[in-house]
Amino acid sequence: MESVYEAPCPGCEGTGRVPGSEWAEWLAEYRHIEASIIDPVTRLAALADHAQTQPQPSSSEYERCPDCDGDGHLLTEAGKQLVEFLVRTVPELVDRHLEQAQRRREWARGEQRPVRGHQNSWNSWAAGRSA
Repeated sequence: MESVYEAPCPGCEGTGRVPGSEWAEWLAEYRHIEASIIDPVTRLAALADHAQTQPQPSSSEYERCPDCDGDGHLLTEAGKQLVEFLVRTVPELVDRHLEQAQRRREWARGEQRPVRGHQNSWNSWAAGRSA
């Protein structure tokens, strides 16, 4: 969903994933064959031959998008200005959000397991904000 603050990443079209490097090369060649051969019979034969050269199943078909770090969205200019404002005015809130985002990425990659304790997190954040 596009907003004033963020837009879908053009690199992955908002999915957060891009074809793996081996698959990207294979898909580019497939699309080239599809677009360049006009005769349908010849095109189908060429595509069938190309299909035999698919990367090994062990190759990762998709990887996390390097442009958006797998989020699927990029900040617009307005979003960047908002983040800069928040960093200047409420840095502890931004730091907390960045830590949570990093933890979610680690969980998604299987590097770290979620730990229960939302109540404690809220209490520590709320205690830091009280006068």
